[in-house]
Amino acid sequence: MSLKSLALAMLAVAMLGSSVVAQVADELPYKEDGPERDYYLATFVRACVQEPYFQKIAANEKEVTQFCECRALYVADIWTTEDDLEFQRSK
Repeated sequence: MSLKSLALAMLAVAMLGSSVVAQVADELPYKEDGPERDYYLATFVRACVQEPYFQKIAANEKEVTQFCECRALYVADIWTTEDDLEFQRSK
């Protein structure tokens, strides 16, 4: 294998790696810190705290809020763009 073809192969691998990283960021829009994640977490917690089911199973308001914050952080890390689109379609 010549030096030129080795360099082209390394460039192809580098380009492929950068496109994979870009896709992951788009697929998980709320995983990284930023204003979108902050807004998502705030609205998720606000809706969760108002849910009667969670109010009934918790001992007090503080416990409900802590549960909802934990749940929001978990969902934000795994929520994909496709999940977002499906949620909007279901409304």
